[in-house]
Amino acid sequence: MTSTNNSAPVSHPIPIRQGMLILLAVWTVIISVSLIWTMCDFQQMIIQLATIEANASFNNDLSYRRWAAKQGGVYVVPSAYTPPNPHLSFLPNRDLTTTAGVHLTLVNPAYMTRQVHEMAKELFETKSHITSLNPIRPENGPDLWERQALESFANGINEVSSQDTTSGTPYLRFMRPIITEKPCLKCHAHQGYKTGDIRGGISVSVPMGKYYALRKERFSRLIFLHLIVYGVGWAGLALGTRRIQAKIIENERIQADLNTKKNNLSLFRSLIDQANDSLFIVDPDTSRLLDINERAAHVLGFKQRHLLTKSVMDIDPTFPDIQAWNAHVQEMKNREQMTINSHHRCQDGTLMPVEVTLRYLTHDQQDFIIASSRDITERKLKEIELEQYQTQLETMVEERTAELRGKTVDLEMSQQELESANLKLQELDRLKSMFIASMSHELRTPLNSIIGFSSILLEEWPGPLNPEQRTNQAIILNNGRHLLSLINDIIDISKIEAGMLESQDMEFDLDELIAETTINFSQEAHNKGISLNTNPCACRLLTDRRRLLQCLINLVSNAVKFTEHGMVSVYAKKLADSRIAISVNDTGIGISTEDQARLFTPFLRLEPSNNKYPGTGLGLYLSHKLANEVLQGDLTVVSALNQGSTFTLIIPTRRARGEVVKKISNYPPSDPERCRSPEP
Repeated sequence: MTSTNNSAPVSHPIPIRQGMLILLAVWTVIISVSLIWTMCDFQQMIIQLATIEANASFNNDLSYRRWAAKQGGVYVVPSAYTPPNPHLSFLPNRDLTTTAGVHLTLVNPAYMTRQVHEMAKELFETKSHITSLNPIRPENGPDLWERQALESFANGINEVSSQDTTSGTPYLRFMRPIITEKPCLKCHAHQGYKTGDIRGGISVSVPMGKYYALRKERFSRLIFLHLIVYGVGWAGLALGTRRIQAKIIENERIQADLNTKKNNLSLFRSLIDQANDSLFIVDPDTSRLLDINERAAHVLGFKQRHLLTKSVMDIDPTFPDIQAWNAHVQEMKNREQMTINSHHRCQDGTLMPVEVTLRYLTHDQQDFIIASSRDITERKLKEIELEQYQTQLETMVEERTAELRGKTVDLEMSQQELESANLKLQELDRLKSMFIASMSHELRTPLNSIIGFSSILLEEWPGPLNPEQRTNQAIILNNGRHLLSLINDIIDISKIEAGMLESQDMEFDLDELIAETTINFSQEAHNKGISLNTNPCACRLLTDRRRLLQCLINLVSNAVKFTEHGMVSVYAKKLADSRIAISVNDTGIGISTEDQARLFTPFLRLEPSNNKYPGTGLGLYLSHKLANEVLQGDLTVVSALNQGSTFTLIIPTRRARGEVVKKISNYPPSDPERCRSPEP
């Protein structure tokens, strides 16, 4: 029986402190970015508010200037503050005298706007200035900033604003153009302006001191609030780190327990499948077969999946209908266990005498019937022979009553001892089989659940995962798949050793098979920086393609796994005796001479000290078994430590039919193997 590795799982501590420092750094960056972003956003808002204020001042100036322009200007009494405008002397009506003898002078819109700006300069902090590149009044000429703005208006820009410092005071300077309208031509037509021309502009200077004071007060609040949030986040990280550390320790303990249970379940299933008796788990309500061991399918001549589609009534004529079955179930409920003699119907229709031991169980509020069936064909034949022998004895008793009476008593006593010993063996076998059978159905169910739910979590269907959770889920998923692969390898090995491995010959192109093998490892080889080479051989084979592919995948997988630099080559060569040699060569770590002697031992791993390379130690053992017992060939190795390895699979190009080794020598001549359908 194959040994099972029950060693405790190695704990790999996660660098919690390093993870916490990384999270703290990320949290610091987030808070810093948030603070800087908010401060920049508020700075932009301040600029926008100042721009809105400047724009409002401009619109106000433009409104009353347009009003004055539509009136053709306004006449006021000349004074020292408002003397006649010498720059309007070309206008015939610049100065008027009313009928009452009052002298008036014309104040045009620009004159009025300038005086309003001078008055506002004394009352308000915001300053305005009407200017032009070609002013009527030279004093209205632009400064350097205004000149650049006026020149940009000629290029199609409608608004100019920027921050500037004047006499040590920060200002937002804003300027928009003044477009020449029809009323404007009264004063400016002589300068060559036409309707729609840019006459000049009004610049507005908004002091930024009040806005900067508001910014300083708001920035202080933002910094204080972000410091509070940063402190709360830091405390949360510290508390979360402690909890995560405790959770990781607990998960490692649970994982260790889980690995132990998985190993036990693997052993139980292996024992069940290798049992000498046929084992059945039956639904008492419907009589459907819920689970069986490999022995049951083998004895009855069915494939395991086909037998699981049947019910007790399909294989046992003792129960012709559901009423008979229900009556039998009621009887079993009242008894701890019962043993009956019956017949099982094989696939070819023949009936095989069996002794069935039944037990009614309830697990997780669900009822089951555990049945252990044993072929008693040989026993029945012996019983018939015994009856005949007893008849002969009865005839001889009359002649040798005294002499044979003692022998008869001795024989009966021996028979009783034999039956007693047989019953004890049956009881022990039944208890073992019942225990293994009751646990076997729980092997794949939790394993498939682990793989399924791990895949769902890793694909983030329930929600996003942080890097640590993703790493943990990937570990669970990889270990689940690794265990499933281990189970499949063990099942294949068990089938080979039991002579029940199905084999099917087909003709195929070897180059296509090699290409199908290498394509599975091309990405892994590329990631490791090694080349994966093949050499065409133009050869067709007639053998079990699936098992040959399984061998090559194991060999190429090992070659890529144990090679860090160089290349892996797969090539085939025809031999003179209708055989072909398929070699997998690598430039990997190689194998020492001492290790080569035990290379094809199950569960053997040659690098247990560091576990750098994952594996189960079954791949080469299974490949060697397939090569010898299924493919009718051999698997050899040539290797040197640190110089690479070459594994060569030598098989016939056309496998001889009917020569697949089947280990059935342990079955008696009347074994129900006779009723099994031929394997494809």
